[in-house]
Amino acid sequence: MKKNSMKESNLKIGIAGYGYVGKKRRKILDNISGVKIVAISDKNPKYKISSKEIKFFKNYKNLLNENLDVIFVSLPNKYAAEITRLAIKKNIHVFCEKPPGKNVNDIKKVVRVLKNKKRTLKIYCQ
Repeated sequence: MKKNSMKESNLKIGIAGYGYVGKKRRKILDNISGVKIVAISDKNPKYKISSKEIKFFKNYKNLLNENLDVIFVSLPNKYAAEITRLAIKKNIHVFCEKPPGKNVNDIKKVVRVLKNKKRTLKIYCQ
């Protein structure tokens, strides 16, 4: 179902990492009713988007300052744990494209933050 214009009840979505996977996520989300992508970040300037409706940031930490309900993390593993923890601390639900960390210690840190907040963390791995 193709969505209409943004309503107050729409979930505000951010995408961290706009390479192949981030673009694929956007293509899917753009066709889902009830969600609205409001911000995207990627450090690579070639991925910058020009849109009046979507803000673009070079740094994912700036993305987290937006009023988001959900963030899709499509970044390399070395950044996944940090952005996941920061997002949860800001009461943002997280969908992480890969394990949110490079090792067990990273994952434990994410779990500790998650236990103190009522947020959802979903992980997608192929």
